[in-house]
Amino acid sequence: MAQSNIFMSYPWVALLNQMSTSGLAAEAQRLRFSYKRLLATQRLSHADMFASRVKSERSVVHLLRGLVGLFLTFFQFRSKLGSQVYIFHDSRLLPYCSAVDPENCILLGSHVERQNASANGYRFLWGFPITSAVNVLIYWRSKVIFELQIYIWQLLLGRLDKLIILTYEDTQQIGEFFVTLYRLFPKKILLVCVQHGYYVQTSSRVIVDGDRSPVNFVIDGAQVACFNNRRSKFKEIGLPYCSFWQTPSIREVVYVGCGDSGKLPDGRDPLEQLLFYFKDLDESIQDATELLTVYRPHPSELDGGIRPGFFRQFFDRYDRSKKEELLSGSRKIFIGAYSTLLYEAGVAGHVVIYVDPCINHIQPLFLRHLDVKLGNVSAVSEYVKRIIVSDAVSVSLLYPSVGLISNPVGKFQNALSELGCKLSASV
Repeated sequence: MAQSNIFMSYPWVALLNQMSTSGLAAEAQRLRFSYKRLLATQRLSHADMFASRVKSERSVVHLLRGLVGLFLTFFQFRSKLGSQVYIFHDSRLLPYCSAVDPENCILLGSHVERQNASANGYRFLWGFPITSAVNVLIYWRSKVIFELQIYIWQLLLGRLDKLIILTYEDTQQIGEFFVTLYRLFPKKILLVCVQHGYYVQTSSRVIVDGDRSPVNFVIDGAQVACFNNRRSKFKEIGLPYCSFWQTPSIREVVYVGCGDSGKLPDGRDPLEQLLFYFKDLDESIQDATELLTVYRPHPSELDGGIRPGFFRQFFDRYDRSKKEELLSGSRKIFIGAYSTLLYEAGVAGHVVIYVDPCINHIQPLFLRHLDVKLGNVSAVSEYVKRIIVSDAVSVSLLYPSVGLISNPVGKFQNALSELGCKLSASV
């Protein structure tokens, strides 16, 4: 009886009237089609990753987790909340949480997010109920758990004036769920996709995170050209932190990994090709200079990729420090292909050398000091030697003003204010 009274006490009946059964069914079908299309693209480009991913996502475990998740989400939503609540999806967005009132800030994710929420005084919400509900919808063709999860979120919406959802993706299970929720209740929800990685332009049309969201916060205004959804509102917020080299003398070369997603359809292995190139380049640089060299693996090369630790066959010394620490200290030379770290290194005042992997006519939009084709060792080696012989300070800054911003989260806060969000926390 008590539980029944709880359900009836929420002003959610009006919300149910906004969404017909056919409307929910249509959105469920849209989500299935959208996600299946993404999987088909991945199967063509990265067959190894596709196979392991599908095996994991269609597991019967998601059926059980989805059922448990319904009760868990409902009881987590029973806590007292303000009239306007912010949900930050994943710890990738943790630096931005300081822009809002901690009492109305919810960090959504797994155990890592739970620890971060507890350490910073934020609320926490498990993400697996959403992931499992979507997986059951896609692979088991059952809408029941998915629809019930939607209804539970309606209970939350009935208690709020506005729900602001900030996600780093809108192409995976949780992001797609939020897109569906927004499409069903656009007057109640503000959905913002916050860019977490630097995009590159390619010769073919590529779906990027943010294409399905009504609002996008981008780290660099040049990134707008990579989006297919031009109807979205775009706001430039920059990077969520401020780093800059402290001493001008260059003492180190950082080889930047591209991530491990398996082989391409033509049999090429981008990571392996880049590692072989770095190994040859490293021998040339060490023969000609006394610079320290280190490999910086992409997170997917450590865990979550096809071959965790594969880079250790090429480099004994690698860097796992915090990004802010890596970009501080002495000025460095960063060498790599398609990686967000190359843009961040440029903003932090370092020397950036872009290696064209010769894949799908990739064209980066970040500024750099030198472009070379994969396999060209001599051009890079000669350029590095010239920098060392001459004065390193004479190497121009790519972003002379951006890297010196004292309040990096301020642009994020201003972007929210321009969208009509109420902010009561100081940054």
